[in-house]
Formats: sequence, C-alpha cells, structure tokens
Amino acid sequence: LISIFLVEFVLVRRLGITLSLAVTGAVNLMNGCILLFIKGIPGRMSVGIPKVFERRYLIALVLASFSSAIFQFFFLKLSYLVFQPHRENFAVGLAVVLSGIFLGAWIVSKVRIKFETLLLLIPLLIGLIYVNYLPILKIYEITAPFAKSSQFLILIHKFLIGSLFALGPMIVFGALIPSLMQSENDVAAESGRLLWISSLANAAGYLTYVLVLHPFVNTGILLALIAASGLIAGLIASRFRWSKTNGFFAVSGVILVFLLLQNWEDRNFYLAQWTGQLKAEDEIMIYKSGAESATLVRSPKRQWVSYNGHPSITVEEDGVVNFAEIISGVIPALGTPRLDKALVLGLGTGITAGATSCIFKETDVVEINDAFYKMMPSLRRANLNIEHNPGVKLHLADGRAFLVGKENAYDAIINSIPAPTYFSASK
Repeated sequence: LISIFLVEFVLVRRLGITLSLAVTGAVNLMNGCILLFIKGIPGRMSVGIPKVFERRYLIALVLASFSSAIFQFFFLKLSYLVFQPHRENFAVGLAVVLSGIFLGAWIVSKVRIKFETLLLLIPLLIGLIYVNYLPILKIYEITAPFAKSSQFLILIHKFLIGSLFALGPMIVFGALIPSLMQSENDVAAESGRLLWISSLANAAGYLTYVLVLHPFVNTGILLALIAASGLIAGLIASRFRWSKTNGFFAVSGVILVFLLLQNWEDRNFYLAQWTGQLKAEDEIMIYKSGAESATLVRSPKRQWVSYNGHPSITVEEDGVVNFAEIISGVIPALGTPRLDKALVLGLGTGITAGATSCIFKETDVVEINDAFYKMMPSLRRANLNIEHNPGVKLHLADGRAFLVGKENAYDAIINSIPAPTYFSASK
C-alpha cells in the first residue's frame, strides 16, 4: 500500500517518470547488495508429496478468479466515473484491491472458513453493496467538500468510499486460495499450482470484460453475472450440498441480486456524478468501446456529453451550438501561412474538428476513444456532419504515437484533448 501511494504521489509527481524509474532501479540494486552482504539465504523448508486438490475445487477457483478479474475492472471503471478520471484513481483502486487480498488472507489465517462458504458470500456482498449504490454515491457527495482542503484528505476520502464499493468482495476473493491452503504438505508446489490456475483465469476475466462484457452488457447484468459465478462455484465446490448457514447466504444473495436488477439503471452508473441533476424526461445515450465510454444527455433545452466520468462538455444550449468549441477550430487558421492540411488531436463531440475541416483542404482527426466515433451520427448538426466530409480522415489511435515521424506534415495542429489531470491525456 505504501509503495503504491509513494510512487503515485511522491516519485512521479516530484521526480518525473525517468528519475522515478532510476530511483526504483537503485532501490532494487541496493536490496540485492544488502542480501549479498548479509548472505541472506532462505531457511530450509520441509517438502512432502504435494496435496492433490479435488477437481471441484479447481473448477470453482477458476470461476471465482475469472469473476474476480471482472469485478476488479468494473471497480476501476466505477472509480473513474464516480471520482472523475484522475491519474491517482488507479493507485487508489489498486490499494483497495490489495487491502482486500491482504485482509482476506489474514482473516482465514485466524478463523477457519470453508472455501465453499466464501464463494457463497460473493453474491451476498455484491447484492448488498450495489442495492445501496445510490446511497453510497450520496455519502460521497455529502462528504466530498470536507476532503477538498488537502491532497492527503482527498486520497483518504477516495480510499474510504472505494472501500465501500469493493473492499468486501475483494476480502472474499483474497481469502479463496488461503482457505484451500489451510493444510498443506508442500507449500511451494501447492500454492504455485493454485496461483497459476487463478492467474490464468484472472487474465481471461480481464480480456472478457474489455472485449465483451463492458461493450455489450448492461452493468446491472454484469454484476449479476459476477454474483452468479460465485453461486455456481459454491455449488460445485460443495457438491450441491449446503449447510443451513451456506443455504442462508445463497438465498439471501439471490434475493439481493434480484432487488439489484429490479432497481439498477445504467445511466446512474455512467453519469454517477450527475445522478441528482438528471430528470426522468432526459434522453440518455451510452456509447461504449472496450473499457471506454461516452454518454450523451439530451434535455429539452440542453445537450451535453460526459466521457469516462470527465466533467460535461456542452454540445448545444437553447438550440445554439457551443461557440467556444467552434472558435477553437477556427482560430489556428488565423496564424498559419497555408490552409492545406490540419491535424486535430481529440474528436470528442466533433465540433472543433468540424469547424477546422471547413477551412483547411484536408483535416486528420485522431481520437483514442472509439465510443466518440459511434456517437458522431447523433451530433451531425453540431459537428457539421464531419463523418461524411470527404476532406476529413478519422484515425482511431493514440495522439502521441500518431505524431511520431510526422514533423512538418501539417500546417496547423490543434490540441483538443482535456487537461493532463485526465488519465488518458496525461501523457
């Protein structure tokens, strides 16, 4: 935990990337020299015949590890939408996840809890927490002003609210392998095998979230799938036989998840910072690509966009297109001797790029979030139908990488990306 926050809030911010890497390398080199000097050698370990875990436990571990990875990615997405997409959110999210893993292992070392019982706690905790999603958001909204006085308080506040959303499930996920290892013959071989299986399932879960679940599945259904994975894994691990306690956990979890599905609205997830401002008549359109998202909100008098939790960009107000965005696309033309070719970094709503394309003969537009390309047809009036402009080439790419080798290729380059506090723009 300390090292995560030290890297994010001290090394990178005070020293920069290059010096931070140098310091990290120097610390590792120093550790190696100390170990050589003191001749640090691990003590002898008793080695026996490795325990063979029953197939039902391994199948259940795969299911649970798969759903754990999906939940971690879901929580990371949630942190950007709730806290705004600042760079430190990854550090805060990782700190909550690692705290859960540590606490889970520690609890199992003190209290004997059956593997199948832990699995059946997953749907119970998912249901209990996310039935109360809006109240937790309200707690964050009420307490946020008290944390704004210092960066340290902001960090602690995010960590505490993040813990309300994710610490419980992560404690359970962190306790799974230790619960299987409560008796062992060969610690290295047995834990190594379980970690190998769990890591492969984690990797599959991360990819499934990015490639399938986030782009195509409602977040309420996604949470229900995580809960169902825990329930099915618990059934498999217990050979479909439950004690009264486990039965109570399972039934309670199913009821809570059912209540979650009845009340969940995707708009409250993707517009977490604005739930109190949304009205029933507002039209909400959510566009997704991989782990990215962009949300268009249409009310009778205003049209605006939020992306990955970034504060809103107004598209139109009272029927008038955002004039500042138009000017951003026009002003660069006043300072360049030629009007042949322009590059716009960041498509967004397309208003800036649309204005630029009306002046320059050719315009390249680079955007890293494919959700904005999917949104373009909905904003044709504001972006001057940029998708059908023959003088415009649209590129789905990272702006920094796109610029490599293109010196002197453009008469004007227009930076239309957010401030560096936004996580994808910071580089």
